Amino acid sequence: MQRGGGAVAGWLDGERCEKTTGRIALGAAAISFFLALALLYLRSTNQIPEQMELGTWLTSGAYRIALNFRADAPGLALSLVGSYFSLLVAHVCVPPALQALLSTPDNRMQGLLAAGHVCAVMGYWEYQPIVESFHVPIVVTGFEPVDILRGVLACVEELERGEATVVNAYARAVTREGNVPAQQLLKEVFEPVDLAWRGLGTIPLSGLGLAPSYRRFDAAERFETAGLVSSESALCRSGEVLTGRLDPRQCPAFGKECTPDTPLGATMVSSEGACAAYYRYRHGQ
Repeated sequence: MQRGGGAVAGWLDGERCEKTTGRIALGAAAISFFLALALLYLRSTNQIPEQMELGTWLTSGAYRIALNFRADAPGLALSLVGSYFSLLVAHVCVPPALQALLSTPDNRMQGLLAAGHVCAVMGYWEYQPIVESFHVPIVVTGFEPVDILRGVLACVEELERGEATVVNAYARAVTREGNVPAQQLLKEVFEPVDLAWRGLGTIPLSGLGLAPSYRRFDAAERFETAGLVSSESALCRSGEVLTGRLDPRQCPAFGKECTPDTPLGATMVSSEGACAAYYRYRHGQ
């Protein structure tokens, strides 16, 4: 919201397409905000039931598109204070996951790019102990092409000098401390919990769950979710791809059983995943 408003008002420098992205972000944030207010009003006046299923919006062959509502952790935390609806929380914490990955005996990661939108809220002070413990440089970057290139360059320069520090290559949006009020809100509403990561297994204290004072809003406890069990395909080797031990093309299921239309693991599900990128650009598309 803050980033989008700055782009619209012209307070922030950046590429033209980045300002367009800012306007889109502002519009999405505004829609989410007013939708949350509408839901709160309708629920408080008993105009909608406690649980709703919006159903399928569009079907085509074997594909089905359903309506969904998504918000980031600070937005959900802000909406939850004084609200009447329930949340099924699946947010993650990056530092514990990085520590787990870097601690593996066959770790091959030599440098890391930290997502700028996460650091805009959380800052990058939590990365300093990781850098000191594992001697791996971490560079905070944005998502525009120039930002990515700047981040890669900074990481390579650190490696060539034999150094390992936290570099903020996205200073126009990120500070070391981050958004302190948002962090305080997160601390009030959520608490760290163990979380199962696709392809990596369970990592202690790497997720967020609702704090005891907000547990009454937990959809997992209020509704029947105990029987819902997620499973991973035995063919999927996304965990090895995530840890740098396997080239996506070396996976026997790549491009066969596993494609962006029929993904088996996290690295193919996400358009930002390594397997999805290899699949998209393998023929120079």
